[in-house]
Amino acid sequence: MQILIKNSKLKNSSDIGNNSVPFFEQIYPFNTETVQFSKKTINGRYPEQGFAANSELSSIYYVESGAGYICYKDNYHELSKGDAFLFQKNDRYWLEGEDLVLIVTKINGKRMY
Repeated sequence: MQILIKNSKLKNSSDIGNNSVPFFEQIYPFNTETVQFSKKTINGRYPEQGFAANSELSSIYYVESGAGYICYKDNYHELSKGDAFLFQKNDRYWLEGEDLVLIVTKINGKRMY
């Protein structure tokens, strides 16, 4: 099992065909079926319209830096450095931020990359 991924080995969202989204994602491709780890930088609203939801995974979003808002279950929450948010499978949400840097851990799902 791979236990260290150097910065030079990261996969970027632009490398896997995700060029039309308002964020940049760095994917740490650990060889595991149960946990996925990435770093996202959001500038603007994600998704641009409607809501995002993951039908296969639960996720924890940790705010590394920046600020923004999240709309979750029709409630708005301000996000700032050090905050963490848990999304269960199928939870619908949207995010908006300026230089909002998130560490994202996806749990108990199928391999995506």
